[in-house]
Amino acid sequence: MRRRLLALFVVVAVAGCTIAAGPTGPTGPPASPTPTATPATGIVVETWDVVNGSDGQLVVPVTLANEGDADGSRTVILEARIGEETETVRRAVAVAAGESQTVEIELDATFEAFLDDGSLNLELAGGG
Repeated sequence: MRRRLLALFVVVAVAGCTIAAGPTGPTGPPASPTPTATPATGIVVETWDVVNGSDGQLVVPVTLANEGDADGSRTVILEARIGEETETVRRAVAVAAGESQTVEIELDATFEAFLDDGSLNLELAGGG
């Protein structure tokens, strides 16, 4: 009898643990997201490459294309990591509407060191 009561108690206790709770979360619809600023120009990276400069330095040619209807400019931000060292270069580039503009960014690092243990991160920032 004692074992039956203990078994019944365990079944009731476990059954109580499996009852689903009501929904959780906000009681109303989510708030509208805060708008973020977007560039006023349609400037995008068209192409980029990694080349060995005439003096053995790492050179990154970047071509920007302006797909917008107005002249504009953006800042190219290039971060090179070679081993434990990081070098960041920022370069403002103006591009006429419907045109392309190429800028060559020369870094302090050598091309050879980059090939051995390097990586690049390329971003565009700003506008106007």
